[in-house]
Amino acid sequence: LKEDASCGELRPCSGKSTTVQIGGRLAEMPSPLERPDALEILSAHRFAHIAVASNSGPHVTLAAYVVSSGHLWFAASRKTVKVKAIRRNPAICVLVGGGERGLVIAGHAQVISGWGAEDLANLLANAVGSGRAAAAFALRHAGLLARSTRDFVEGGRLPTDRVLVRLTPTRGIITTGGQVTGGWGRWRRST
Repeated sequence: LKEDASCGELRPCSGKSTTVQIGGRLAEMPSPLERPDALEILSAHRFAHIAVASNSGPHVTLAAYVVSSGHLWFAASRKTVKVKAIRRNPAICVLVGGGERGLVIAGHAQVISGWGAEDLANLLANAVGSGRAAAAFALRHAGLLARSTRDFVEGGRLPTDRVLVRLTPTRGIITTGGQVTGGWGRWRRST
């Protein structure tokens, strides 16, 4: 991790590994999303609440997701408030689970698609990771994709404006019974 003096946060150096605190000790992990406590929550749920900063304030939507190559991935229409907001401000927050056990992940999102020169450059730079994420998404959400495809075919139009969004986690909190029981990265404390 490197200290970013501009915001006082710890950020992963490569996006693929980070140092996390487990039981009071620091350990190198391939990704904080691969921590056993985070994996337990991520594996138990198929949808996450994605929060972005829109022009009119916070905007939260539900999205199917997959974890692949140390990142959380989801798909969306390139025309949504969510994708437009990520393009303006890539800092997003995700909630998986909640209630008795939840995981909050904050990080930086990147839109990956073939729409536009910048997006195409991102797609080419992330071709292997994007391909793995798309395959993992198709396996995990096969029923959802089949129903969506049937609905689109019956409606006479196919979704042609989809983009992938990759979240690189910079910090996270695990809650159990409303109490913080784990986490990584630096969160600002309120007074």
